[in-house]
Amino acid sequence: MSCCGQITTIRPPIEMSSQSDVLKLRYDPRLDIHRRGPDHIHVSKFYKEAKNGKFISYITENVRTLYQTFREGAYSSNNGPCLGWRETLTSPYQWINYDEALLRAKNFGAGMIALGARPKQLIGIYSQNRPEWILYEQGCYSFSLVVVPLYDTLGPEACAFIMRQTEMSLVVV
Repeated sequence: MSCCGQITTIRPPIEMSSQSDVLKLRYDPRLDIHRRGPDHIHVSKFYKEAKNGKFISYITENVRTLYQTFREGAYSSNNGPCLGWRETLTSPYQWINYDEALLRAKNFGAGMIALGARPKQLIGIYSQNRPEWILYEQGCYSFSLVVVPLYDTLGPEACAFIMRQTEMSLVVV
């Protein structure tokens, strides 16, 4: 009991120790030539249509990837402000527009390719949330590189585990 009356505990909409279901697929031997172990496709219990095999809906039909989403933002905003930051909590925000962000991202991605990265290669990004994170991410998408986020809040052991599991060979810090 508190000064404001009885407190009702907020309960999650699903059991937090069981957040996904295994997708039940019909067996098709033609699709099973590389089967290895007990891997399954898991679907979120939060998205109710996933059990029916309907996974994705789009806000607009012409935007289906994160690569396209960023470019749609540039078009829709008429090259408006894209990424903002401030030097201190009291200083005003500084912004770069979409065209500048896209150019920086493309240059970063081209640099990754020049260093030997190849399409579909897993690239770790170890960074706090900041504009550069988005630029690294979009640069990777520009050249079909796969982004694997690495968060310092997970601790060094978890990051090392993720790097070993994914067998990534490049990490952006």
